[in-house]
Amino acid sequence: QAAHPMWGRTVQMILSNRQLRAPASGTDKGDHPPITPIRAAHKEEFNKGKEWKLYEYVTRHFIASLMEDAAYDEVSYVFDVAGEQFAYTYHHVVE
Repeated sequence: QAAHPMWGRTVQMILSNRQLRAPASGTDKGDHPPITPIRAAHKEEFNKGKEWKLYEYVTRHFIASLMEDAAYDEVSYVFDVAGEQFAYTYHHVVE
């Protein structure tokens, strides 16, 4: 995946920073292994748009599972206007 035009730079960063870590301890529950991309593929190799969307989703999810957790702040505002309460919450990435 490191040579893929869409996410290759991200994969190269993961490999160069040695961010890969062993999975946390766990127990084999007897179900199936995680769904992972078998090889790098390009959009042109797929006949239908839905096939590409599924491949892209699986691949991006797999790559994200290898990355460090994101850190963010959550900010909330609650205010009153003429006796009616309104709330607004947003998240800000803090990397």
